[in-house]
Amino acid sequence: LAAGRDVPEHATFFESVMHDEAGATIVVPRAVALYERDGGILWRHGEDSRRARDLVLEFYATVDNYDYGFRWVFHQSGTLEMEVDLTGQMGTRPVVATTDSAFATTRAHRYGTLVGPNTAAPNHQHFFSFQLDLDVDGPKNRLHEMEVVGEAAPPFQPNGLANQETMLVTELLARRQMNLATSRMWKVTSSDHRNALGQPTGYGLMPAGNATALVPPSAFVRRAVGFVNYHLWATPQRDEERYAAGTYAFINGAGDGLPRWTQANRSLVDQDLVLWYTMGVTHVPRPEDWPIMPVHRTGFKLVPVGFFAENPTIALP
Repeated sequence: LAAGRDVPEHATFFESVMHDEAGATIVVPRAVALYERDGGILWRHGEDSRRARDLVLEFYATVDNYDYGFRWVFHQSGTLEMEVDLTGQMGTRPVVATTDSAFATTRAHRYGTLVGPNTAAPNHQHFFSFQLDLDVDGPKNRLHEMEVVGEAAPPFQPNGLANQETMLVTELLARRQMNLATSRMWKVTSSDHRNALGQPTGYGLMPAGNATALVPPSAFVRRAVGFVNYHLWATPQRDEERYAAGTYAFINGAGDGLPRWTQANRSLVDQDLVLWYTMGVTHVPRPEDWPIMPVHRTGFKLVPVGFFAENPTIALP
């Protein structure tokens, strides 16, 4: 990472020990950066307001032609945010067309975009799996699904908005998809601890942009990385369950990792829970993405839900 370009000049850097293609140890200098940044308005009402400071832990991973930035943002409000940046260079294929009208006559037109003379970029998807071992107020936790539904009300009155919570008690029940119509999110609560209002202390997983897998379920890549089948999975914590697609996804064959582990349908009640969040990006290329793609940012948040009994930043100077 370069100070002043990738991250601010005042960042503190840390090295990372990794391995090369042959398994030999390599040390990557300046692999991770830690810094503070201005966080915008923290809260405001009338003439009173507070400005936020964020603590940021950041690194980049270059995978083939793409560069992926991962940024944990620690907010003063208690929210933990994951920002993911997609940039780098798209994979392309040569075509005979030099204009869009000529490209429109080819079969490749259906599956991509002409981004330059004789250069087409195919439509594609990116998927990430985040392993989140929350331990909310200790290792004994429970998982709930939260949905908001509108209920009928008399004419000329606002509809009632009811929050419905369902406890997801086993692994198979916790295989879940996002639902925009109900603002679906998930909450992990402590089995033992409550806030000053008597509510279970909790943290919620709040999705942002996402996608569903469009590759057919029968395709080998879809079967090999089965975690893409659901936006949320949950398991009891096990040290040996480390990778969402299994340790050797393309060697062990289809169905390893989360699809295999969760078949046991273990209890999720009063357990040390691990949430596995699948985040996807569907990329229909634009000419503006070529030759180097401007950053596309996505992510999610872990927000306190009853962890505090009031705004924890209300007394900040």
